[in-house]
Amino acid sequence: LPDFILARELLSDSALVIEQVQLFPNPCREYLMLRYFSPETVYADIEIYDLQSKLIMHKKLMIEQGFNEINLNTSELRNGMHLLRLTGNQLSIRKTFLKEID
Repeated sequence: LPDFILARELLSDSALVIEQVQLFPNPCREYLMLRYFSPETVYADIEIYDLQSKLIMHKKLMIEQGFNEINLNTSELRNGMHLLRLTGNQLSIRKTFLKEID
């Protein structure tokens, strides 16, 4: 089953709602897909941390209005649990995923 979350955060005077956040496949091997819906265009950061809270990957992006998909190369990550954070403009979404042995 897909992994869905609903996050509501404030942006200026209106509410920014990032919906239908999916992170798959989970567990992953070489690639991880982040899929979500945004009602407006905003700048954001994607960060991936290991279990010791060490920043492993950082990517800046512009979240376009509508449905978005981001393909992340996870082939260089160590095996085990990781935390993905999508942040920006009062937005903060956190998802965990498992990197499997290749």
